Amino acid sequence: MLLLGAVLLVEQRTGSLAFAGLASGCQAIGESLGTMAQGWLLDRYDKRMPFMAAAVLSMIAVVLLLAADSPVTLVGCFFLLGLSTPPIAVWMRGVWPRLYPDAPRLHALGASWEMLVSCFVTLLGTLLLAGS
Repeated sequence: MLLLGAVLLVEQRTGSLAFAGLASGCQAIGESLGTMAQGWLLDRYDKRMPFMAAAVLSMIAVVLLLAADSPVTLVGCFFLLGLSTPPIAVWMRGVWPRLYPDAPRLHALGASWEMLVSCFVTLLGTLLLAGS
């Protein structure tokens, strides 16, 4: 959904689909790099530290995005936003076994429910974003 948001926002502000595609691509690259880095941090440290850092970085990226006025700044903000996107679905797969250690059936049920909600939010958000 963030990729579509990048394309729509940058194209609206700059009038350039080239910069919109660049922003979308930079966001995807940032998300790939950020997911790897956050996964490494999640394996080595307390779970709160990487997510708190990602939340602060995301807030900074959003504030910069709102204030951005040049295409290059917009592209950089979307890269930063992608870099700070937390891998919630991956993290939740590791949380279910700790929440319910004696109920392995609930692990699959919880993961299924989380994925269903995530997909629903993605679809609904995309429809709302495209309609605005």
